[in-house]
Amino acid sequence: MSGSPFISFGLTATAAALQARQGVVPQRVRLDLARSAMRHHPGSAPVANAVTEFLELCDHDPRGAGGALQQFLNDWMDDAGIPAPTPASPREFAWQARADLA
Repeated sequence: MSGSPFISFGLTATAAALQARQGVVPQRVRLDLARSAMRHHPGSAPVANAVTEFLELCDHDPRGAGGALQQFLNDWMDDAGIPAPTPASPREFAWQARADLA
């Protein structure tokens, strides 16, 4: 995926959380999340706790599990000092201007 462990784990966790919010979390998604956490953040107690909570909640409350995982990711990235994405400003080129208004 990415060379950054934050991005790699974050993308995997986001995909799992969004799928859980749909109501179904296949075993493959659960395994991918656990594998990503162990590979990219093996010594991180917060990551391990969030993944464990997600896996425990998946069977009886997948939507809640997805919401909790998304909330963890938001808080975790804030704590890690990773800035939230900002929308790109649209670029305007000379050829995009309307000639009839010039």
